[in-house]
Amino acid sequence: MDRTVRVLLVEDVPTDAELATRELRRAGLRVESRIADQEAAFRLALVEFLPDLILSDFSMPGFDGMSALALARELSPRRPSSSCRGPSARSTRSAR
Repeated sequence: MDRTVRVLLVEDVPTDAELATRELRRAGLRVESRIADQEAAFRLALVEFLPDLILSDFSMPGFDGMSALALARELSPRRPSSSCRGPSARSTRSAR
């Protein structure tokens, strides 16, 4: 893929955001990513960063994936496509 995909990561743990970005790159995507861990940062990124895709932690203190999805639909109904990630790498590692 020649095009760079802009990914907005709604995540409060920097290492989880890095892991998501690394996995997208391992899949062969050229990725430019930004992290938003609060609603204000998310709103700003929707307008200034113009993401193609949102990957969100499902549960964070004060702001979560469902809130991010609702806000993205409200502010940018035609874009971006949105997705919620599963459990974080922390909980996956501890479950093994």
